[in-house]
Amino acid sequence: MSPKTLLVPGWLWPLVILAGASAMGAASSRTVAGSELIDGVPCSGKVEFHEGGRLRRAKLSRDHEIAGNQLPAGTRVSFLEDGRLRECHLDAAGAVVSGRPLPRGTEIVFDGNGRMRNCLLPENTVIEGHLCLGRGDNWSTGFHPNGQLRLAWLARDEEIQGVPCMAAGGVLRAIGKAMVGRNQGGVFFHENGNLSSALVARDCIVQGRAFKRGELIRLDRDGNVQP
Repeated sequence: MSPKTLLVPGWLWPLVILAGASAMGAASSRTVAGSELIDGVPCSGKVEFHEGGRLRRAKLSRDHEIAGNQLPAGTRVSFLEDGRLRECHLDAAGAVVSGRPLPRGTEIVFDGNGRMRNCLLPENTVIEGHLCLGRGDNWSTGFHPNGQLRLAWLARDEEIQGVPCMAAGGVLRAIGKAMVGRNQGGVFFHENGNLSSALVARDCIVQGRAFKRGELIRLDRDGNVQP
């Protein structure tokens, strides 16, 4: 429809367009009083939508299972445009994600199949027997598609499968914040649970090879030290 048809002066059209854009932006979110089921998700509070109208972000109004993950009421969730779970922030205790209990305050990123890919822990947390460091954006704990631990930043030095592995604090001092930010120096695992690589926490001999403190050790999936 043209400006002439609507009898709107030309100088007013920028304002009309701006008002229309604001109205469209307002339609991308709204507030739910109580609880409402949206795209199969029980929502409360502020709810945001993708341009196509599907749910983008919401807070769970009750306990709810998404892609096999048991999420408690109060959890903040976000979705991709096709409806797959993207991220969540656990604002309540009692969550079981990818078969793993996690503390309140954990921030989680999922892969395209609803499996946990990375998480930021709010406190030091034992995962697969390793005390993983919490409290910090640099210390992202990673997981393989099969759910096994892929990357850990240790809260303390720990001997893992015969290798003295360096804690995150020692790694930070040894190689610097920039390298840590690129996930260098963390403790990595293969999908079968065997140690893949780490910085050694002290001078040591592993499988007949000598390592100095802070040196990188690499192992294959069968546990053999690599050159």
